[in-house]
Amino acid sequence: MTRFLTILAVSGMFAGLACAGTKTYHVNVPEKVVVGSGLLKPGEYRMRIEDKTAVFLDEDSKEAAKAHVDVTTEAKKFERTEVRIAKEPDNSERMTGIDLGGTKLKLMFSN
Repeated sequence: MTRFLTILAVSGMFAGLACAGTKTYHVNVPEKVVVGSGLLKPGEYRMRIEDKTAVFLDEDSKEAAKAHVDVTTEAKKFERTEVRIAKEPDNSERMTGIDLGGTKLKLMFSN
C-alpha cells in the first residue's frame, strides 16, 4: 500500500533555478528510499528533469540517483510537494512519485 508523505521543501515548497535552461526543484526525502537504480538517504535534494529522466543531485551538486519518469500535467496546481513511497516485498521503501508543489506537474517513477 502506498503511503503519502507530505513534504514541505524549503523556500516556499519548491524553487526553480535556471540551469542551462533546465528547471531544478527542491525535494526533501524523509527516509532512505530507492528511486530508479539509486538509493537516496534522508535529506534535501535538487532534482532536474532531462527528457524522461529525473536526476537527483545531493548538497554537493553530485548526482545521487537517476530514474525514468513519466511527467503529467494536472488541471490544478499542487499546494505542496508530496512524495509517494511504497513498501517493497523485501521491506525496502521505493519512491513511486512526486507531486511538485506550486506546479501542475505530477511525476511517476517506473519500477
